[in-house]
This record gives sequence, structure tokens and C-alpha cells, in this order.
Amino acid sequence: MRRPGARRTSLGVRAGRAEPPTGPGARPAAPNPDRGPGAGPTALVVFAGRVTDLRSLAVGDDATIRNWRFVHNLIIPGDPLSLDDVRDRVGRNRMEVAYLGETLVGCTTVRPPTADNGATATVIARVLPEFRRRGLGTRLYERALAQARELGAQTIETVVLASNPDGLRFAERHGFVETDRYLLREGDTAPWIDLRLT
Repeated sequence: MRRPGARRTSLGVRAGRAEPPTGPGARPAAPNPDRGPGAGPTALVVFAGRVTDLRSLAVGDDATIRNWRFVHNLIIPGDPLSLDDVRDRVGRNRMEVAYLGETLVGCTTVRPPTADNGATATVIARVLPEFRRRGLGTRLYERALAQARELGAQTIETVVLASNPDGLRFAERHGFVETDRYLLREGDTAPWIDLRLT
């Protein structure tokens, strides 16, 4: 489902910043936020924990808001969010940050179904690049999918930025099919891809 206000536009670029994770459960050593999200590896400590050590926390306090924002802005650098943007989303969506042991590894968002959207929920699971291909994304996705179903969703969608091929492959492997491509705003270069679970 296309985001409110989205429209097809011409191409361009918008830069953003990622900030290091903070608070309980966050490992130090993130990129220098003054260098921007594309300035090199995240340098998060790689934790060799089992997938069973994965835990999720609801986003609400300052630390979890910053950590959710960090993951989002690192994976979606062309659509960076401010702390206030994230706080606003927390009021509308079910959002969590995920940790493997004490190390931040990802985040999820469930945009709940409404009468206006035909009981459609949007489920988004994001895993930091250095923690992919370990089953973490599947665990986060399954948890978010269950939350969407609990909220009464009859249709499940997701949205992936075209510049995130790992995310697109993940969605397709989990049964999503593309329904739309669009640029969110004037100047964007990478289209958003809406997908629906079949």
C-alpha cells in the first residue's frame, strides 16, 4: 500500500544520518554519525549468540526510539527519520527493536489494519547487514506477522526500498509479490516497492 502523500516523481538523492545505538541492550561502536550512514561498516560488535537468544523490546523510551531510528536510517538512508518522526510513528504503529544477547540486530514495524485500508496491515522487519542470513529476519518477520494477525489483519503487505536487494529477496522468499513501485517524493532515486503476501 503506497504511503500517504507518495507520488511518482523524477529522480534525485536525499542524504541522512544514522546514530549509534544506545540504552540497555545496545552494544557500543557504531559509525561516526557525522560521517553519515554510507561512510563505512557499522562496526557493531558481532555476537555469536544463538537465534534463541533473540529478544524484542517495544519502542517507547528514548533508548529504544534511538535504536529503532538507527536501524531504520542505516538500512533506509534515503528516507532518514528524526527522533520526533519516530515518536510520531510509535503513536500509530507497533514497533520493536531486536537484540541478540545484548547486541542490537534489527527492528520491526507493524502498521495496523484499519477500516479505511480494507483490514490491511503492513509488516516490516529489518536486520542490520552483519546479522543477516542467520534466521533472525525470519524470526522478526514471524513475530510481526503474528502481531498483525492479532490486530485483525486480513491482508498483509510490506514495503521495501529498491536499493535494498536483500530485503526484496527476503520478502519474495516469504511469499510476497510485488504490487506497486513508486517514488515517495521529488528528488528520490530509488523507488519503494509494495508487496502483498499471497
